[in-house]
Parts: sequence; structure tokens; C-alpha cells
Amino acid sequence: MHLTSASVRWLAAAALAGSTQVALAELDTYEVWHKSGNCGDWSTLSQHDTWPPPRLDIATGEKLHVRLWGHGADLATDAKADKIHEWIADRGRSTDYPNAPIYGGQRLPKGYVTVAIEAKAEHGTGNRNVVVTWPFPGQPETIPVRIVSSCQGLTKAGLRHPPGSPTVSSGTISPISPPPTAVIGTPAPFVDLMPRATLDNIFRRVSNSGPVAVNGVSYLRVDDLWCSAFVAPASGSSSRNITVPNPVWGITNAGTAANGAAFTSQLRAGGAVLQTTTTAAGGLAPGATTGLVFIRPNSAARVIRFAIPQPQGCFVNPADTGFWEDPPLTVVVDAVPAGGAVVESNEANNSRAF
Repeated sequence: MHLTSASVRWLAAAALAGSTQVALAELDTYEVWHKSGNCGDWSTLSQHDTWPPPRLDIATGEKLHVRLWGHGADLATDAKADKIHEWIADRGRSTDYPNAPIYGGQRLPKGYVTVAIEAKAEHGTGNRNVVVTWPFPGQPETIPVRIVSSCQGLTKAGLRHPPGSPTVSSGTISPISPPPTAVIGTPAPFVDLMPRATLDNIFRRVSNSGPVAVNGVSYLRVDDLWCSAFVAPASGSSSRNITVPNPVWGITNAGTAANGAAFTSQLRAGGAVLQTTTTAAGGLAPGATTGLVFIRPNSAARVIRFAIPQPQGCFVNPADTGFWEDPPLTVVVDAVPAGGAVVESNEANNSRAF
């Protein structure tokens, strides 16, 4: 990891003061079915298919449901698209998926979110993209859709078949095995620890935004919220000295049982451990999240806005005395000892970069 000289100063001060990103919505399969409206006799995908899907055809006047399966899928927050109706119909966790692993004699549940998609005459025809989002930065997924004018246009879909034809799946996932003759009770409780979905109050240049030159001086753009207290001037530039709130990180238990053992979590920057916290055995209930405040060694910054026609937004001057920005940060839960102290259903999501 490359750190700027300002980041190195930040880390050094943090050490004195406090002496691989993992995608949490890990989709793997999906299902599609006709919900209402036209073309109800045109069959849909009959089993789980591998994610991502091909472009899904939907006829005007028809509503489809698309169910996305994967770890963390049930934490979806929104579905958005232009020129087609879409919304989250339901979400949850279930064992009704192929090759569910067995833990303690019971099938482990997996998350799902069901997205309703409806095409009306006013939407026209053509390609649309339905974007599903989660509370994890950088984790949207796209369901590609094509609106056709009538049921006859569905013959090009591949996943839809005319009335009377056999239902065929294009997927490579084996169908769910018949259930055992014995009645399966409630799945065994499990623990799944992960970093809190967000790391709040990060102050750094906007990702993928290079320096902006104004009157021969290079400035860096930061999130516009840091300049929300004042408007752009009529001419020239204006600035404000602000105090950036300290970062808030934390830990979530996405499982169905409290942690059975004490565990240690860390906030890190590069190879430096900035903060460590220990959660007592039983201290994180199912679905619970804890937040921790990391006190920066410095939180004072000067932010700048420019008059039109200069670039609009919120900027900082890296030549300012005492300039700083937050370095790349990583939260690691159940970090010590190596391999962790808590037995979890999923160890792969114990680390997240911000």
C-alpha cells in the first residue's frame, strides 16, 4: 500500500495518540418467476441459475419477481431503475437453495432479496437496468432487463418458453435434492461476525478525482457535505475552518446466536493497528451492531468553494500547513489469535476495507 507523506504523518500521530475488501452481498444464484399480468402461461426459470443473469425479457403489462441469493443478500436496501417500475418485494433467510451446507445436522440458511419488476405501456420498450443496493459501499448489483411489446417477443429470452413447451433451465446449478424423510426442525443457531457496514466520518479526497487547478494552484475535491455550511461565493473563493467528526467503526453479528467466546477486533491502516476492542462472550446478540469512535490526532481542516465558472464542489488545498486526509482503513473482526477465537458460519467476511 502506497501512503502519501501526509498519511504517514497521520499514522505516526495516530500511533502516539492511541499508543482485501470483501463483498458482503455475495450473490451466487437467482430465480425468476411470473407474478401477475400478461404472459402468465409463458414459463419461467424453474430452478436456481448461476449469477449474474443474461438480460431478462419482460412483456408490457407483466410483472416478474427476481430473487437474488447469496450471503448478505437479505440486507439489500433499495432497487432503482429508469422507465420501469421496480421495488423490493421481500427479503429474508432460508435453507431452500441448492447444496446448502450442513452444520450441526441442519442446513445453514442463506440470505435472499426478491425484486419486483413491472413493465407498463408508458415505459416503452428496450433495455433497462435495475440496480439493487446494499449498505456496503461499492456493492450494487445490476439486473439487466429488456421490455418487449408483447408475449410473442419473449421467444428471444431463453428463460421464457411458449405455452405447452417444456420448461428448460439454462443454469448449471443442480436442483435441490428431495428433502429427507425425517422432519427438519429449526436450523441450528450460528454466529457470523463482520465489520459494521459503514465507517462514518471519513475525510479524504474523492475517489478517482485528480487534482483541480485554479489560478495555478492544485486543489483536491472532498465530499460536498464538508462544505454544506456555506454557499459558493459570487466571485473568487471562500473557505471555512471545520472540525471533522471522529471516525466511527464497529462490528455486526449477522448470525442467529450470540458470540460464544470473547473476541478482539481492530481498526488498521496499512500495517499499523490504530485501535483494538474486545467483545465479551455473549456480548454481541444476533443482529446487533456495536459502534466505536476512533479519536484522530487531528480533525481540523480548511475547506474551500469557488465561484462559477471555476470548478464546483468542496475542495482542500494540499499545500495548507497541517494538511491531512484519512488513509485507507481496514476493520478486522475476530482478529486475534490468527484464525479467530469464535467459531463462525462464515469466516471470509471478517475483514473490510474503507
